[in-house]
Amino acid sequence: MNDVLISTNTARTSIWSYRRFLWRVIFICIFLSGVCTVNAKEEALQPGDACNAKNKLPSPLLCVESFIVDCRNSNDSRELLFCVSSELQKADAELNRVYQSVLKKLAKPNDEYADYKSAQRSFLEGQRAWLKFKKLDCEVLGYLNLKGSTQSNEIVHCELKHTKNRVVDLGFYLTTLK
Repeated sequence: MNDVLISTNTARTSIWSYRRFLWRVIFICIFLSGVCTVNAKEEALQPGDACNAKNKLPSPLLCVESFIVDCRNSNDSRELLFCVSSELQKADAELNRVYQSVLKKLAKPNDEYADYKSAQRSFLEGQRAWLKFKKLDCEVLGYLNLKGSTQSNEIVHCELKHTKNRVVDLGFYLTTLK
């Protein structure tokens, strides 16, 4: 009988040892997978070949300070500021393209139907006034929201809205001048 009890205790001890061993292995695997995930995220954020001025990233992705920012899935106010600023740069480029097209169409000699020189002068003054208006109008939002990066986001969003609207307005001149 003692032999049976000893073998039963030995079996229990070995089962418990085996279970402890399995739990340790599981814990180590979970721990290592967490470390690997953290390292993978850090590696994804490290400067690399995918994020430099030479390589063009797909549309929702931006390369900012050698890091890739996904503008579709960003909740960070700093990243959102980069995304909106990038969109503002594109809108500014479009505005400049349309502006130059209008100026080119206004650079005609006057005829019996239109005074192109006066129109061009008024157009230039209007554009200067619009730039001043946009700056001052968006500053209002900045003064009403003095919360750090939120303030910057408000100002850039305002400038983006005004710039896109101005592109539409100048597009009207292009259709009129055809």
